[in-house]
Amino acid sequence: MRRPIVRFLSVFIVVVLCVLSAPGEVQSAQTRSVVIGVVTDGPYERYPDFVERFRQETVALLSIDFDVSVPEDKVLAGDWTMAGVGNALDRLLRDPEVDAVVALGPLGSHVAALRTDLTKPVIAAMILDGQIQGMPREGDGSGVPNLSYIEATHQGRDLTAFREIIPFDRVAVLVPAELAAAIPDFEARARTRAEEDDVEVQLVPVAGSAGAALDLIGDVEAVYVSPLFQLDQAEFGQLVQGFIDRRLPSYSWIGAPEVRDGLLMGRTPQTFGLRLTRRTALNLQRIMLGEAAASIPVEYPAREGLTINVATAHAIGFYPNWRVLTEAELFDVDVEEVARALSLQSAVNEAIDVNLDLAAKDREVAAGAQDVRLATSALLPQIDVAATRSVIDEDRAEASLGQVSERTTTGSARLTQSIYSDPLWANRSVEGSIQESRELDRETLRLDVALDAGVTYLNVLRANTFERIQRENLRVTRSNLQLAQQRVSIGTASLAEEYRWQNQIANDRQAVVNAAAATTLASIELNRLLHRPLEERFTTEEAELDDVTLIDDRDRIFGYIDNPWSFAAFRDFMS
Repeated sequence: MRRPIVRFLSVFIVVVLCVLSAPGEVQSAQTRSVVIGVVTDGPYERYPDFVERFRQETVALLSIDFDVSVPEDKVLAGDWTMAGVGNALDRLLRDPEVDAVVALGPLGSHVAALRTDLTKPVIAAMILDGQIQGMPREGDGSGVPNLSYIEATHQGRDLTAFREIIPFDRVAVLVPAELAAAIPDFEARARTRAEEDDVEVQLVPVAGSAGAALDLIGDVEAVYVSPLFQLDQAEFGQLVQGFIDRRLPSYSWIGAPEVRDGLLMGRTPQTFGLRLTRRTALNLQRIMLGEAAASIPVEYPAREGLTINVATAHAIGFYPNWRVLTEAELFDVDVEEVARALSLQSAVNEAIDVNLDLAAKDREVAAGAQDVRLATSALLPQIDVAATRSVIDEDRAEASLGQVSERTTTGSARLTQSIYSDPLWANRSVEGSIQESRELDRETLRLDVALDAGVTYLNVLRANTFERIQRENLRVTRSNLQLAQQRVSIGTASLAEEYRWQNQIANDRQAVVNAAAATTLASIELNRLLHRPLEERFTTEEAELDDVTLIDDRDRIFGYIDNPWSFAAFRDFMS
């Protein structure tokens, strides 16, 4: 009996040693290779990194469990038509090397989401409005085998939020022409949705020309812009300028990226694209790990953050109120050409040049210099010159019998030099001391003016920084409120949490207003010191600690404060 047991133990030990000696091979054998295909509506010129961002997020997430890749030859771009996008989708569905397909665009997402015969998992990542587009829905998911789509839930409240800021009754909605043509009764559905907000809608299909789209816009008071990826940067810029020329407020579905490009406002923050790609990658991970695509929730409660382009607002004559300004992220704030730029050094120099007290002190010193010259002149050699000429009548000269000439000229000159005089030297000494006092007073005043200007300039910088911090705090609080609302909606938090963040938003909004007021007051004080119009605008430069205008000859000064002994001597000198 011992020999079989010993033989079994020997074989078991050998097997264990083999396994432990080759962990890489075992892990490799357990890793599944996954290839993801991507369909885009066309070449995304305005967002060239969109696909690459999706690739990075997908690889970073799925590589934990799989050997994942998104090959370049599996990324197919359509031709901005439904047929072209459908052909690209069919190619990937037939490709045996592709394990799952993602449609990154409104056209491709619409085509993919309406398929009922999908042979492999497909994610439609950009559904604009599931109700209007007629998307399938069963419970929280699509209910269609192998189909998962993503619908951002913010679009249903866009018109309401838009009207809260700018009241209007008629709005033009710009949508891709191919998408509008592919949805039955699209305009009627859109108008039915808009009737909930008491808004009259004009549907404007957009192909590849901004000019043609602008010509279709009728008598409306605002425009709503859905994703128009088919427009390149030049065409999109023409579209934006057309809105500005007609003084039409515009709202972007995409949000911050297009607000930066000139549209007036949007509620989708800059991070929306990144979060959307991450949500798509998460859905892919769930599908690859075995979860049914049809059951994955389709609603994507995207975070909201109001953004406003101040340059566009001023161009169309719109001025947001304080509530909007305190909550929104503002782009192109410096809309006016501000030729006046101030640095710490230029502010100090300008204050010295224009200060009226210092100018008066300069005149006083100049007058004192004349008093010193007068006191000094009494000690210098004195020359007195005199001349007299007289003329009398000829007959009177004859009557004088030669004692008085008809014409007489006399002259005299005298040179004197004081060798020593106590009063003169004392006067000269006194006037010199008084003049030196005047000059020192002027220097003291100059330093005081420089100090006031420098401190006030730094106060402006500090107020600007504090205002930015308060605005960022408000944005963070707004994000926390949205998170609390989501937690309340799924039952993981009570309404008390939502109310707490609402109260915090009110406090943060007040803090932003106070910080903005402090910034304005600091700017007014600096303009007062520089004898400028009190509300004249200027730009500033940040002052660094190593700025030579803050510390001159820093090596010499730091040599006195870098150890306790020399610092003690420095304190004695300064006291």
